[in-house]
Amino acid sequence: GVDQEMQNGFVVAHLAPLPNLRMKIGGDYYRLGNHLQRENAEDQGLFMALLHQNRPVFIELQLRLDPFTDQWGGTSLLTWQVDPDWQLIAGIGRAQSDERQPVLRQIDLGVRWTGLEQSFELMTFARETAGNQILGIRTYARGTWWKAVLYTATSQSRVLSWGRIHAMAAGPFNLFTLGSELYGMKHGFPAWISMNLWVQSREFQGVSLRIGINNLLDGTYTYPSSRFSEPGRSFLFSLSYRHNSSSQ
Repeated sequence: GVDQEMQNGFVVAHLAPLPNLRMKIGGDYYRLGNHLQRENAEDQGLFMALLHQNRPVFIELQLRLDPFTDQWGGTSLLTWQVDPDWQLIAGIGRAQSDERQPVLRQIDLGVRWTGLEQSFELMTFARETAGNQILGIRTYARGTWWKAVLYTATSQSRVLSWGRIHAMAAGPFNLFTLGSELYGMKHGFPAWISMNLWVQSREFQGVSLRIGINNLLDGTYTYPSSRFSEPGRSFLFSLSYRHNSSSQ
């Protein structure tokens, strides 16, 4: 929109220091400004993720830190490969904002099925912030060219529902990829829905270009318990580079 300005960027590195250990470290920046009200929402942080693979158990640890505001958050996730098609999942997490914001605690339990080259995941989750408890179910499904995630939760006798549906299709000779994402939320009133569309070029010498439109339906909405909102319609321009190492 004409009264919104969004800026964001990130840098991430993927490492494999040990045969069964994968590491991801990086930093990001997000800024959303409102020129009419002269207000800004700004967030920046450093993040690290570790994945230890020792079949049949996978352990994932994530940590995020904002060194300027002392905000931090961490999660741990354990996945047990029961058989080739079934996994059991358990996770816990905690996030601490500044002194004016409450502590967030979370726990996740669920199962995942990966048969027939697809994946279906059913998770139950619990959240607690300043005495406010949220209980819900997360459903995730993925196919060869699409994926969808839907949430249904209860909080203070209210039912919350939100989700995203993501689809992609390859162009002629795989020169580019068409992508779309439909997302929305039903949280009290009003309900809202929006869409992203983009085109990503084929990777050449590790470089790929993505252009598109975010919030095509202009579903401006401020998320509950958050400073951030989906801005008005905006254009996306992204240039990425991936270094492919011959050693694995």
